[in-house]
Amino acid sequence: ERQTLDGSRVPWPVLDHTSNPITPNDIQDLLLSPVHSMDLSMKKRIREALRLYHPDRFEKLVIERIASDNERSRVRERAGMVVRSLNALLER
Repeated sequence: ERQTLDGSRVPWPVLDHTSNPITPNDIQDLLLSPVHSMDLSMKKRIREALRLYHPDRFEKLVIERIASDNERSRVRERAGMVVRSLNALLER
């Protein structure tokens, strides 16, 4: 059986994990950061993040492991915001 996950330990794509709520700028700051995959183009970094946070994949890897319904809902909402932000970055 897979271990349960606390929503506060989800690895969000931001530099400052205390940031609440996460903003599109927080995500952009990480993707532009010199600590993030400098060998990849910005577009590839965004696509890689989109792959990780894709709703179907994220549901299976993360959401299903969270015990609390309230926490699952909160994490699902945050993940949706991450995906929308990544899509907006990709469109630039």
